[in-house]
Amino acid sequence: MKISALIAVLVVGFAVYLALQLDIGTTVHPHHDSECFLVGGKVFVGGSEDITVYKNNRLLVSGGDLDKLLCHANRTIRPGGVYSVNLDTLSVTLIPVISAPKGFKMQPHGIFYSNASQLVYVVSHHEILDDQIVVLKLDEYASGELTFTFKAALSSPLFGRGTLNDIIEGKPGEFYVTEWIAEPLPEGGQKHLHGVKKVMHTIQQLSALFVPRTGVFRCTWDQRHPERQATCSKELDGYYMANGIATNPERSEVYVVDAVGRTIHFYRRLSSGSLQEFYKLKVTPSLDNIEYDYGTGKLTVGTIPLAYKELQRIDGDINANGPGGMLVLTRRGDTFEAEDYLIHSGSIITGIASAIFAGDWVALGGCCDNGVLVCPVR
Repeated sequence: MKISALIAVLVVGFAVYLALQLDIGTTVHPHHDSECFLVGGKVFVGGSEDITVYKNNRLLVSGGDLDKLLCHANRTIRPGGVYSVNLDTLSVTLIPVISAPKGFKMQPHGIFYSNASQLVYVVSHHEILDDQIVVLKLDEYASGELTFTFKAALSSPLFGRGTLNDIIEGKPGEFYVTEWIAEPLPEGGQKHLHGVKKVMHTIQQLSALFVPRTGVFRCTWDQRHPERQATCSKELDGYYMANGIATNPERSEVYVVDAVGRTIHFYRRLSSGSLQEFYKLKVTPSLDNIEYDYGTGKLTVGTIPLAYKELQRIDGDINANGPGGMLVLTRRGDTFEAEDYLIHSGSIITGIASAIFAGDWVALGGCCDNGVLVCPVR
């Protein structure tokens, strides 16, 4: 075979593979979304990337200009925060942070609320600085008002700008955080690059489709000296894009999503804090956050059936209305079965980053559109 013909075959093969990875040409059929409605669309700043249950029908939701920060950080980015969403009253409020250091601001990505410690862990990005883990103490007053007390903003030499995604608490003073991209984001965002730098960054991005370079960090921090850096090490490696992470109430198991690999990994958490895989589940759509449902013991996962639409939306195309869904994972011994629970058309929010049961409702969040999509449990 001539060199030119070989190159042509490789180019065509790459194009086909890329189209499959981005779901180009895939047909998606929305279902069970006709009664869904938006909550908090006029209150939220930016998307509702991650959702966790505080108690009963009350949710904690991360909000911020995540899409602008990833791609267009040279533009004006509004400060983000964590919101309280009450599904009984359909009210949404931004939870204030008390005793924060001067100049403090957050751009939340993944969040985790610990029933054990009442701490909220927030993966927080910055336009210029490396990522930090913001630790907040959640307090509720008799009136029902929620406030945060600032505890720490933890850094590590392993944290790059924009490289972290989601987080859980292990034992007190310990957390696990996913690394979803291996190379730090360029200052000013991806779209701020030009020329050779843009080409090199694009190659680095595409390499995530072929080379598994991300994973999960296990970190400890000194609660008596929160001004100190976290001590972190790479606990898991070999992920194409480590994304959502969840744990059970006993903290004896950990569940990690590989968004690009379209795989969910299941681990036992040993007394040493090490993670030992006991099951792996391959699914069809691209995946995002994973949550543990305390009522049923099931796991719920946000899905992105058309990945290219999600990328267009993150890039700033407000007309890229891609569908998003919810997978429900039911345990069968040491294995899990996946159910395609619902798919939203994308007419209200694009893609589904986070999907969670909350009483009689399903709450769905997206990276880029204001508010939370709420649907009745079926």
